[in-house]
Amino acid sequence: MELMSNLLSIGQSAAKVAATGGQLIADKLSIFGFFAVCLVFVGGFLIVPNLVYEKYYKVEDDKA
Repeated sequence: MELMSNLLSIGQSAAKVAATGGQLIADKLSIFGFFAVCLVFVGGFLIVPNLVYEKYYKVEDDKA
């Protein structure tokens, strides 16, 4: 029964409880930060190989 006392009542939502403690802002920042890190990570995997290829491996076309 002690475990059940930590649960929210029916009238409360997690967002309301988080908003009262300022936790909602921290949660939103962490979510947006996660997506920003994902974008940088994916962007690096898409852009960096192209730059490396152009710098070290690309052979210039013949000017005929």
